[in-house]
Amino acid sequence: MFYNYQVYEAVIRWVKHDIEGRKQTLAPLLAKVKLPLLPASYLTQVISYLLKDIYNNDRSGFVIM
Repeated sequence: MFYNYQVYEAVIRWVKHDIEGRKQTLAPLLAKVKLPLLPASYLTQVISYLLKDIYNNDRSGFVIM
């Protein structure tokens, strides 16, 4: 499970270096992270961060299954 945290954090750090240029690749990269193995409380923080800091609260096209 710790590996999934590391992969997620690495993806976010990489995207943050050029948010506008890289946020298009975020979904395919996060698809490689085994998010269901992470605790629900952590996933809530992840979704909140993504919406607020990367997508500027734009929820269009952001689907949670």
